[in-house]
Amino acid sequence: MATELSREELEEKIAARLQKEKYGVLSTVEEDRPRSRYMSIFHDGLTVLLLADRRSWKVDQLEANPHANLLMGLEGHMWPKDIVDVQGRASIQDDRSVIRDLWESDMNRYWEGPDDPNIVVLKLVPDTIVLTEGHNDEKVWKREG
Repeated sequence: MATELSREELEEKIAARLQKEKYGVLSTVEEDRPRSRYMSIFHDGLTVLLLADRRSWKVDQLEANPHANLLMGLEGHMWPKDIVDVQGRASIQDDRSVIRDLWESDMNRYWEGPDDPNIVVLKLVPDTIVLTEGHNDEKVWKREG
């Protein structure tokens, strides 16, 4: 039988999983239908940060509808493996200091460098996070207020 976690313990566990994950599937809404793509992920606590090109469809989609979902886990492994499902609202930000902090050298294949004006930060603030550990062992975190 699974032990019940306190809110703080669950937040710590989710943050630890986010730290381990490098890629996730970001889903946005395109003409009332889900649209998904793989992206590199970063985080600040439970808030997910992604770098995107301001000219991309995903930015247009989030401007029209900020609801987004990010699914992480599995990545070539047989299930069950820990899965993190983040549901929330994404904002588009042009914060150069965050972009510089998140910048990795392999991003040069997409942009001219961290000061490229086409880079934006997608900040996904969660409303709900579902952490699944093993078979059907789901723990649900919800934003307070």
